[in-house]
Amino acid sequence: MTLNLLQKNKVLFTRRELLIGFAALIAILTRLIFPSDLAGEWLWLNLLLFLIFPAVVVKFLLKEKLENFGFSVGKFKLGATISIIASVLFFFLNYCLITKSGMRNYFFIYPPIATSFITFLWFELIISGAVFFSREFFFRGFLQMGLEKRLGYCAIPLQSLIYALFFLKISWLTVGTAFLSALIAGYITRVSRSVYYSFAFLWLVSVASDIILIKTILNSIK
Repeated sequence: MTLNLLQKNKVLFTRRELLIGFAALIAILTRLIFPSDLAGEWLWLNLLLFLIFPAVVVKFLLKEKLENFGFSVGKFKLGATISIIASVLFFFLNYCLITKSGMRNYFFIYPPIATSFITFLWFELIISGAVFFSREFFFRGFLQMGLEKRLGYCAIPLQSLIYALFFLKISWLTVGTAFLSALIAGYITRVSRSVYYSFAFLWLVSVASDIILIKTILNSIK
């Protein structure tokens, strides 16, 4: 009996964690291989790989509830409070970075939203909102919450590092801010037991950053 317990304790990952890791690897490699230059491609690729695919894995292969992976209201007051505080802090951080002429070019913006308010609303509410929620479920829900039973708090920097690597093509500044925001989002998910509040944090910061960029671009043209 003692020997069996020791043998079990030596197992770092069970079949469940290995399946999550393998599914995550497939989604990440597929996303890196296939380009998404257009807004529609960006939307559907993220929805398919980061929302639909992991949800199918959870429901039909793991046979678990999506609530276990962040699809839950969780601790509303705690999650909402931390999300609001983090959004305000990151808003000021991005404002300082964007308004400095030397840093502005390190931030990417979808060009059409800078010239049309209707396009801006459509992009931010529909496309960006769906993409950010898909990413949130995948990185903070499926990956982080799926591995936290074995990795504990170490699952937060793990998913943050993987998340930040997606921004390597943009700039090192973007990689750094992405890693920091993913750490905060991971902590929000960990304590609130929901991806809704971390999604709200990252999406609001993204929308605010786009507004600051648009205003800065328009002011530079005048």
